[in-house]
Amino acid sequence: MVRLLGNDAHLVSYGAMAKQPLSIPTSYFIFKNLTCHGFWQSQWYKTRTREEQEALIQDLVHLIKGKKVETFVVLVHPLSLRY
Repeated sequence: MVRLLGNDAHLVSYGAMAKQPLSIPTSYFIFKNLTCHGFWQSQWYKTRTREEQEALIQDLVHLIKGKKVETFVVLVHPLSLRY
């Protein structure tokens, strides 16, 4: 993925459920000036007001509606009613 990024790009790691380390060649940091960040969503929510959280959701909705962000379905789980 990093080879697709331009110069001075920022790679954000989000959702590390596989618990596998990122493997990025050093050359990207040197020759493309790549910067890597981690994002912990639950911590972000703990440090933001309700208004800030709602503003983020609205911004994301506008980006998706404007086709600025692509969304896709990876897996669909069937719903079952068990009582």
